[in-house]
Amino acid sequence: MTNFGIITDIMNNIINTLPTKKIKYEELIILKNNLINLYDKEIIEEIFNRLFIPNYNLNKKIIFTNGQNCFREFEDLYPDIQVSNDFIKLEKQFNKLKLLPQPEQRTKEWFIYRYNRITASDTAAAIDCNPYETVEEFILKKCDPNHPFRDNDAVYHGKKYEPIATMLYEHIYNTRVFEFGALPSDKYIFLGASPDGICSKYTLDNKFSSKFGTMLEIKCPVTREIITRGEIIDDICPYYYYCQIQQQLECCELDICDFWQCKISEYNNKNEFMLDTCSECINTENTNSHSISIDNKLKKGIILEFYPKHFKPEFDKDIIKWKSKYIYPKRLDLSIEQYNNWILKILDEYHNLYPDIHEKYYFNRIIYWKLDKSHNVSIPRNIPFLEKIIPILEITWSKVVYYRKNKDKLDELKDIVKKRKKYVKINANYKINNYLLTDKIKFLNNNFKLSSKYNSQESDIEEYSLFVT
Repeated sequence: MTNFGIITDIMNNIINTLPTKKIKYEELIILKNNLINLYDKEIIEEIFNRLFIPNYNLNKKIIFTNGQNCFREFEDLYPDIQVSNDFIKLEKQFNKLKLLPQPEQRTKEWFIYRYNRITASDTAAAIDCNPYETVEEFILKKCDPNHPFRDNDAVYHGKKYEPIATMLYEHIYNTRVFEFGALPSDKYIFLGASPDGICSKYTLDNKFSSKFGTMLEIKCPVTREIITRGEIIDDICPYYYYCQIQQQLECCELDICDFWQCKISEYNNKNEFMLDTCSECINTENTNSHSISIDNKLKKGIILEFYPKHFKPEFDKDIIKWKSKYIYPKRLDLSIEQYNNWILKILDEYHNLYPDIHEKYYFNRIIYWKLDKSHNVSIPRNIPFLEKIIPILEITWSKVVYYRKNKDKLDELKDIVKKRKKYVKINANYKINNYLLTDKIKFLNNNFKLSSKYNSQESDIEEYSLFVT
């Protein structure tokens, strides 16, 4: 029994009025046109694509349970569902987050938001526990309002396949993930988070989701190995990502985050895509590498790539593919025939369906991707850990504010960065330790008064003025 509201009503109407014998093509077209006169054409097209197999017989074997064959394009038409009393508080928090103003990425508002906060992706650097960026480098970056956001192959790959990874997660765990942008902390105004998504109360087939309120953090590594067994911290989840997840949970006041990793690669051509049975795909979860079974249709798929019509490098070694746009199917459980129909539809109609892409981009190629490996582990909010690092984050933010007001002292930081890099280079066994948790910021000059509070609107306004002047 489906719970798709008006879509369910239309499907039942079709099934109840059809003869049991094979349907003639002409009869099917008449029925479809009659329904299009009553309902939205796109809805009727999608219903007929689900209900009828190529020889126009009613597909009596079609399954809508557990999120299969669902109508992702028309979820807004689904009826609402009620949560039990146990989830009312969580629903209020989820709705509160949805209503927060969320600036679009790389807009002026988005840059201001990031400039005035330690965002979760910088948490490890801000407590000096990121092997790729020292705390001094982080402070220097935050003191430069024009600090460039430079793409690279790893960042590009992650952005490109994040929507696919999200849909994979939704299909496997039968949950609808809502996207969220830049979310500020209520409690600590100098902190912010940008989770990859949060599970809603809905399953794909519009029932209550057991994943409701679970935050999603996605990683699609290119070279880093996905570890599927061992301790969560450092084994499965690198420490710098663990710090990021904890700050995100704190800012959003949620209790669980699924750390979802997908190793995704690309076929060289369509023939490889067609012939691959995906028998080597590995899918696991938890800390014991528990194997999970997923539909083979989810293990490979297609996206469409569009290049900018006018490419202008933003920095040295910038390349055109990093500026690409992609069009993704609404769901991943498509047959080959459905994929082919989707490609034809998009290429024929994307000037209407995606006018922004059509205006500034041109179609470049069809990309055939495959899932090589996936792993999921649930990470709980760690209050004692947060109680240790938040005072350090506050000290680091105080340093940022100090150096913004005393830019003549920034050379001190630059010298420290050089010395630390030299130390790392000379000492091959050097590893950034968590000394900061006990000794605070050793490398910085503490001969200035630290404000007791930086979680006030006044300090936020002051930092904003520093940005715009």
